[in-house]
Amino acid sequence: MFSAKNAPQSREPFALLPAGLYVVKINSVEHRAFNSGLGSQFVFGLEVLHPAAQSGTKFFHRCTFKSTSEKAQEIGHSELADLLSAIGQDVFRSPENLTSMCLRKEIIAETELEEDEKGGVWPRVLSVWDPAGQHRNPNRNQPSEPVFGETRRPIKLRKPKANSGHTEFSPGGFPGTGDSGGGIDFSKISRTQRPAVAQEQDPYYDDYPEAQQQRPEPPRRSPPGRPMPY
Repeated sequence: MFSAKNAPQSREPFALLPAGLYVVKINSVEHRAFNSGLGSQFVFGLEVLHPAAQSGTKFFHRCTFKSTSEKAQEIGHSELADLLSAIGQDVFRSPENLTSMCLRKEIIAETELEEDEKGGVWPRVLSVWDPAGQHRNPNRNQPSEPVFGETRRPIKLRKPKANSGHTEFSPGGFPGTGDSGGGIDFSKISRTQRPAVAQEQDPYYDDYPEAQQQRPEPPRRSPPGRPMPY
């Protein structure tokens, strides 16, 4: 019999990983269906190795794999391609194959804190590099001596992602992705460039403050028969 009264209590409060740049290890990979039963994502369990101040902190990186939203799926595949590139791979043929490739691999991850629609705040991976600091997009290479640790980045309010699409894998390949069994070549997926090209790739482009600032102001119109007051 288990009694919670006799169990020791945690002495330290739970602390979120601050926004920043970290060396992390991939501890787990899970192919998970969305709560709606429509669509799926890969969830990567990450653990911070460096710097020492955040060492041992664990968080998750989620990449949409199947969705009826073409743009959401495109972004998810681009994020998967970046992660595969960071571990020196291009193709995986099944969830089990992806797990075996990723487990215990070390990468560099840039994170931010994101607030969801319910007011909860969670770490989110912005981009990943290989241990040498190289990104799949050569324009995103880290400096020779990157500064690891916390950065001053404001919390971003985001809308929930649409959950949709087929979730099952079959021996013949990944349904609905154009794969007939040989695996998806993620080296051919367009590179993730967020938020620099958020307008083109991110379905939540309207949430970016810089996007709102760049949006042109609509033309002013006056009622019929009345001049516009300037």
